[in-house]
Amino acid sequence: MLIHQKSYQSVLIWGTLCHLSSLAWIPIGYLVSKCIPLEMVQVINIPFLIPLYIPGLNFVGPLLVWRKKKSLHPLLDTQCKEALNFQLSTATYAMALGIICGFVFVAICGSISLLFEFWTEEVFSIGLLILFVIFTLLSAAMLIYQSLFVFIATIAILMAKVYRYPFTNKYYK
Repeated sequence: MLIHQKSYQSVLIWGTLCHLSSLAWIPIGYLVSKCIPLEMVQVINIPFLIPLYIPGLNFVGPLLVWRKKKSLHPLLDTQCKEALNFQLSTATYAMALGIICGFVFVAICGSISLLFEFWTEEVFSIGLLILFVIFTLLSAAMLIYQSLFVFIATIAILMAKVYRYPFTNKYYK
């Protein structure tokens, strides 16, 4: 569906805002990551520049835009639902990965405890450190994955084209 009329410029702007608003979690996640104690960051010996992924914050923006502007134009309704579905799918995947990280944490601590036949605070710290590294890497992967497809969708809507996100469950049809 192509739109060439000047009157649809606001539709394109709202579509762009809908897609880009899903990245609002990045500055919030960055601020949250700054609250992590420096001791934990210094243990892994890397600068902590990756924002923590916070599931749920990524779909608030598209949901608000869709609820307020869906009646403006069918293209805007379609693109807002696409953005919302992608963000809900991303949040679902992140929560599933978080649950898996929890199981990994329990498995690591249990393995260390069984292997050395003791349970100390150090075992817990090692498990927590490994979980922290895994969660940080997953946050970085989520940042790249989400940002890439959001920017592609933003470019598509600016060209007045319908964009379908990959790996998306259809919660809203």
